[in-house]
Amino acid sequence: MGFLSKLFGVGAAASAGAAAVKIDAKVKENNPDGIGDTNNDGVVDAKDYVEEYKKAAKEVYEETAEMVKEKAPEVVDKVKEKAPAVAETAKKKAEEIEKIAEEKINELKK
Repeated sequence: MGFLSKLFGVGAAASAGAAAVKIDAKVKENNPDGIGDTNNDGVVDAKDYVEEYKKAAKEVYEETAEMVKEKAPEVVDKVKEKAPAVAETAKKKAEEIEKIAEEKINELKK
């Protein structure tokens, strides 16, 4: 379980990193001349940056959600297609491991 937790943690970190890069690119796309005074308070400050990054994050989220909706049926079909072969391979590997384990146990008993 520790390995899987670490693996999922790495995946989450990689996903977060990729999302941050996409959001940053979207901010640059939306503001080719740099971030300006978006809240009209007369100063370009952290509040303007926060607003632009929030806007970009929302846009990236919406684009990603749309892409997932479009690809979901295709992915489901691929999973359904591949699942029996994966299950069969897993079964064979489990049987091989069980056989090896039994052999090792018998060797230890001698």
